[in-house]
Amino acid sequence: MKILEIRIDGFGKWHEQTFILNHDFQIFYGANEAGKSTLVNFINGILFGFPKKSEHYQQYIPKNGSLYGGSLLIEDENKNKYLVSRHKGKKGGNLHITDDQGNEYSEDKLVNLRLNITRDLYEDIFCFDQKKLSEIISLTPNDLQKNLQQFGAVNSNEWLKLTNQLNKKSESLYKKRGRKPKLNEHLKEYSNLQEQLNNDELSYQKYIELQQNINEEKQQLNDIDDENKLTAQLSKYQRLLKLWPIYQEKDNDNRKLSESLIDQVHQLQIKLDMYNDQLHTKQKLFLNLINEKLNEVHINNSVNYGYIICAFIILFGLGLIGFSALKFIGAFLLVLSITYCIYQTKKAKSQKQKQIKNHDYLLKLKDQIQNDQWDSLNVNLINDSNIKNYVFELQQVKQSQQKIKQKLNDIYQKYEINDSKEFDALVNEQRNQINKIQLTEQDQKELSKFKDINEIQQQIIQLNNQLQSINKLKQSLQTNQGYLKRLTEDVDFSLSQKVTDLKEVIFKETSTWIATQLSIKLINKVLHLASADRFPKIIQLAQKYFSILTNNRYPIINLNNNEITVLDDQKNNFNVSELSQGTAEQLNVALKLAFVEVIHNQIDLPIIIDDGFVNFDNQRKNSVLRLLNEISKHNQVIYFTANDNIYEQNESNIINL
Repeated sequence: MKILEIRIDGFGKWHEQTFILNHDFQIFYGANEAGKSTLVNFINGILFGFPKKSEHYQQYIPKNGSLYGGSLLIEDENKNKYLVSRHKGKKGGNLHITDDQGNEYSEDKLVNLRLNITRDLYEDIFCFDQKKLSEIISLTPNDLQKNLQQFGAVNSNEWLKLTNQLNKKSESLYKKRGRKPKLNEHLKEYSNLQEQLNNDELSYQKYIELQQNINEEKQQLNDIDDENKLTAQLSKYQRLLKLWPIYQEKDNDNRKLSESLIDQVHQLQIKLDMYNDQLHTKQKLFLNLINEKLNEVHINNSVNYGYIICAFIILFGLGLIGFSALKFIGAFLLVLSITYCIYQTKKAKSQKQKQIKNHDYLLKLKDQIQNDQWDSLNVNLINDSNIKNYVFELQQVKQSQQKIKQKLNDIYQKYEINDSKEFDALVNEQRNQINKIQLTEQDQKELSKFKDINEIQQQIIQLNNQLQSINKLKQSLQTNQGYLKRLTEDVDFSLSQKVTDLKEVIFKETSTWIATQLSIKLINKVLHLASADRFPKIIQLAQKYFSILTNNRYPIINLNNNEITVLDDQKNNFNVSELSQGTAEQLNVALKLAFVEVIHNQIDLPIIIDDGFVNFDNQRKNSVLRLLNEISKHNQVIYFTANDNIYEQNESNIINL
């Protein structure tokens, strides 16, 4: 690629200015502030985009209000010419590309023209200035290898294009200190959501537990047979159960009820109802009697001290009179009163104990009657005749009731029923069959599958159990869903779902980012292997150039793992930092020119030098100019300088700024 013309509409100090580059080695001469660096930045701006607003000092906005931007007339390796224009706009400026036939092209055309080289790589390899040449001190063999491997493979332009695309894709997902890439945003969002959820960790755990229970219960309901189907089967077996007596009637008359038996059962049921009523009534009266007896019990703790008080009064009166005989009588009365009081106290205590015992027994008796604990009643402990009579009456009624129940139970068991309701149902069923209900063939076919009625009943029990399980599951599911709803009203559990969803997104984005990074590394590895044979050529050529630039003083360049050293003609080894500034810069020039020379068959972009040899003496400047003139045969060289000696040569390839 060659730059044939530089057309500036407005850029820094330049406006409405055109420069025609007629020579492969084109020199721009100008004093300080003549606009040399401005021209360098203009060329790079057209090729790679103008700086952002945040880099205002590099934008070179024209002060006179001219249209910002301009164009370059470029010729590719096939001698096709393209006008590449860029003016003020977003993302590096508005780009417009046309050929000499007026055909327009997209930005991809410019990428192809510069052979997929990025701005950073172009400035590292093809741009020389004082600052870049002085960076030789920090340059390592790995840096050289890294740059070289990007040119080493066959069709490496396509590989570089793919690498650029993968890098853009990778950076759109994640950057180490980025904020806008998707993965960076999602990681920050995940951190914020996780912090919120930590405050409600217990509630969240309960939420997850409820969700799991609900899902399990739903799954269980899905696994169970359809409820409508089970209900239909239950109805079917219940119908078969009713038809079973008719089906068995031909061979089995065990369940046929006689009218006398029906009357007997009805009489027993009437008696049972009567005993039930009697038992209820007597039990109620008995409890009332016990309550009355409990209310009559009065425990008296008082002691009669009246006799003692009277004796003291008499004794005191006799003492006032003064008769000794009367005093003796008073003392006797006092002793008699005290003795009587002691007797009364013991008697009251004995009565109190009897009352307490009687009171406790009445309470126990009441509790036993209320709880129907007839077997534990002890009539011999009852002293009250009324209560004892009531207990005897109650026991007699209870015994009569139990006898009736036993008779009925024997009948019920014989006819395989449980209670009076089932007996009445059996009676009604039997009376409804007087007209001999005929079984259908389908009924007989279904009934013939069972050996006895127990098998039908077992089917009904199983179906009922299944339906009950379904109902329990539904109730549990409804309860858990209600609890979950109340729980979510207090805590925003949508955050937990967001975290779960965000985890999946982050996992996918991370997987994509890792895959992209691995692809980039794989491509770089391939390019590294492909460029391995070129690296020795670069070093060999760099040694030749460095020897020329230093008048054969430093013929050898050594590359170790972490540093570059040189060997002088006296076999002394020098680290780059031990060299003079000029010699170190000459080493960098030698490496760059050797690099360009080795890859020129693949990459032939213009070399741009902005006063890069200020620390070179005249002899070494002439040497480097001869090298540049030789290299310009395959790579265009654009050299900006303020060196008066060069200008005084009055060569035709010099443009005076």
